Amino acid sequence: MLESIASSLLTKYLGDYVEGLDSKNLQVSVSSGDVMLKSLNLKKSALKDLELPIVIKEGSLGQLSMKIPWSNLGSEAAVVRVSQIFLLCEPKQRSSGSAQEEEERAFSSKQGRLQLAQVMGLDQPVEEGEKKPEAIESAAKGWGESIAMKIVDNMQIFVDKVHVRYEDNQSVPGHPFSFGFTLDHIHIQSTDYDWKPAFLSVGQKIMHKLVSLKHLGVYFNTGDSPYAKALVYKDVKDLQEQMNALIKSSENSPNLHYILDPMSGSLRAQIDTEKPNFEPGKGIPRVKLMVQLEKIQASIDNKQIINTLALMDNFALYGKGLKYLKFRPPATVLPKAHPKIWWVYAIRAVSSEISAKNEKSTWQYIKQRSIDRNAYVELYKKKRKNKMSNDEKTQLETLERKLSYEDILLYRKLANAAFNREKKKDEEARAKGGFLGWFGVKTEDKNAPVETGEEVLKELYTKIGYTPENAGKEEEELFPPHFVKTEVEVVVSKGVVEVLDSENNRAPVTHLVMGQIDVGLKLRENSTAVQASLKSLAVNDFFTLNGTPLYMLEPSTKIHASGSDIPTYGNSEKNFLQVAVDMNPYDSPTPVDMRVDVSMQPLNVILSLPAIEAITKVFQLPPSAALNELAAAASQGVDELTKAATQRLKLSLEQEQKVLLNINVSAPTVIIPQSFQNSDCPTIIADLGHIIMHHDSQERKKHVQVEASQVSAVDTDYFYDKFVVKM
Repeated sequence: MLESIASSLLTKYLGDYVEGLDSKNLQVSVSSGDVMLKSLNLKKSALKDLELPIVIKEGSLGQLSMKIPWSNLGSEAAVVRVSQIFLLCEPKQRSSGSAQEEEERAFSSKQGRLQLAQVMGLDQPVEEGEKKPEAIESAAKGWGESIAMKIVDNMQIFVDKVHVRYEDNQSVPGHPFSFGFTLDHIHIQSTDYDWKPAFLSVGQKIMHKLVSLKHLGVYFNTGDSPYAKALVYKDVKDLQEQMNALIKSSENSPNLHYILDPMSGSLRAQIDTEKPNFEPGKGIPRVKLMVQLEKIQASIDNKQIINTLALMDNFALYGKGLKYLKFRPPATVLPKAHPKIWWVYAIRAVSSEISAKNEKSTWQYIKQRSIDRNAYVELYKKKRKNKMSNDEKTQLETLERKLSYEDILLYRKLANAAFNREKKKDEEARAKGGFLGWFGVKTEDKNAPVETGEEVLKELYTKIGYTPENAGKEEEELFPPHFVKTEVEVVVSKGVVEVLDSENNRAPVTHLVMGQIDVGLKLRENSTAVQASLKSLAVNDFFTLNGTPLYMLEPSTKIHASGSDIPTYGNSEKNFLQVAVDMNPYDSPTPVDMRVDVSMQPLNVILSLPAIEAITKVFQLPPSAALNELAAAASQGVDELTKAATQRLKLSLEQEQKVLLNINVSAPTVIIPQSFQNSDCPTIIADLGHIIMHHDSQERKKHVQVEASQVSAVDTDYFYDKFVVKM
C-alpha cells in the first residue's frame, strides 16, 4: 500500500515536469525500494505556472535515484540523489500563441493555484466556537505520520550540479544578455552530536540535521562577455557539457559576470524532542538553527541595471498584451501595411476595459453572480460526495473557467461548510443506529482497518517509534517567560558590495567591505529578541586615484590584521555597530513594550566629489515603464499603509507604548581634502562628536490626553513620540 502511494505521488508531481514517466515501471521500482531514473527530458511546459513570458528551450535531468528501505526503516536511511539539472530558457515571442492557447494556460495556472489552496486548507471554512477533534484526528493519522516522520528524520538528500540559464536577445535589440544561477551541490543529512553523518535511532532525544551548500552563484552577462550570447550546441549532450562547464566548483572557475559571487555555507539544525528543562540556565531551545556563510560578494554595473529594466519592461508589455490577445491581429498583419486594422484593435482593447468596468454596476451582472454562486456551491458539494454526472462535470469546469480565483475560493468555502454540516447530520443519524439500534445491534464499519498479525504490527511500531496507546494524547506545552523556544544564529564571515564601471572593462568604482556579521534571534513565549553586530565597515574609492584604493569610510582608530583587507578598531573586541531589539522583554526591571540598545564606533568619512559623481553615473537610469509601475505601486502602498496606521494610532493614543532606549553613538568625522594627490594640502575636518538620545515621556503624556474620538484629521505631531537628541 505504501509503495503504491509513493509511486502515485512521484508520477503525479514529477509527471508535470518530466517526460516519459512509466507509472507501472515506477511502481515496481518503488516496491523494491530503489528508483533510478536517468537521462530525462524536462517538459517545455514545466514553467507555465510562473505566468512569465518565458519558455524552456532545452531541459534535462541527468539522474534521479531514490532508495527507501521499507523493511529496514529502523536501521537504514532513505536516500534521494538528484544530479545534473540543466534548464535553458528564452523569452516567449509576443506574437506567438493564440488567444485559445493563452486561455488554456491561464486556466491551467488557476487550477494549480486552487490545488495549492486545497492542500493548504485555504478552501476550508473557519467556524467560530467549533473545535476540531484533534485527539481523534491525531490518533487516526498517527500511524501514517510516524512512518512519514521516520523516513524524513533519516532522509539523506543530495542535489548536485544545477544550472538554470536565461538567454535574451529580444529585450534590448542588438545587445543580447544572459543570466542564471549555478549550484555545485546542496546536501541534507542527519548527523550525530559531532555533526558527522549518522542514522537517527528511535527514541533519540536530540536530532541533528546538517545542510551544506557549495558554490551558489548568480551571474548576469552583458556587453562583450563571451557568455552573453546564446549557447551554440549540436545536441542535448553537447549542451549539458557546456552548462556543466559554467558551474563554479573547486576544480572549475568560469569567467562569468557574477552579481552574486558563488558562496558556500552550512545550516546546522538541532531539535530537542524530549520534555524541556525549564530551570534557568540549563534548558536548551526546542529548535536551534545555526547558519554560517563564507564571504558574500555582490557586484553591479550600469549595463546590468539597464538590461534588467529592459527585461522588466518586456515582461510588463507581454502581461498587458495577454488581456487583449483575442483582439490582436495575426502576426502577418503589420501595422505599417494595415494601420486601420491596428486602430480597430486599439479601440476594441480600450472599449473592452470600459465595458467590463461599467458592467459590474448593473443589476444583470449582480443577478448573474448570484446564479453562478449558487450553481457552483451545489456542483462542488456533489463533487465532494462523488455524485457528479458528466454534464455536471462540464458545468463545473465552465464555471471555473469563467469565475476568478478569488470567487472560486470563496464559493468552495461556502460549499465545504454546507458539506460539513450535512456530513455531521449523517454521522449523528448513523450513531443512533437506525431501526436496529433499538435492539442493541451494531453495524459493521466497512472502513475499519484490516486486522494484521499482532507480531508484525508490534515490530513495525517499534521500528517507527509509534505507540497506539499514546496516539492523540499529546499535551500542549506551556513555556515559562524566560525559556527560549527557537533560537537562530547567522554568521557571515565577510560581506562585499562592488559598483563597477561597465564602460571601463568593469573596473571597480567603489567597494563596500563589511567585517564579520552576526545576527541572533530568540523566540520566547511572549517576547522576541534580535541582536545584530557588524565587526567593521569600510568603503574603498577606486575612481579618484585611477585604481589606487582610497578609503571613503574607515574606522577612526584603525588597525589592519595580518592577511586582512578590512581595517578594524584598535580594540579588537569592539564591533563597529551593535544593535539589540527586544519586544516585550521578560527581564526588564520595569514593564516596557520595547527595549532598544544601539552602539556605534567612530568613523572617518572622506568626501570625494569625483567618486560620488562616478557612483551616481552608474545608477543613472533611462525612462522605464516598469519603474513607473513600481513607483505607482509603492505610492499606492504608502497611501494604504498611512490609512491603516491612522486607524491604529487612534487607539495608540489611549495606550502609551513604553520604549526603553539606550543609544551610544560616536558620530563620524567628516574630512574634505583639497587634493587627494598631496597629503599636505589644506583640509576641512568636521568632528561631529557624540550623540545621546533619550525618550521624553512627559511630552508623550500630553498627546495621550487627547481623546481618540476627537481624532479625525490628527496633526502628524500626535503620531510620534518625542525624543531629545544632544550632540
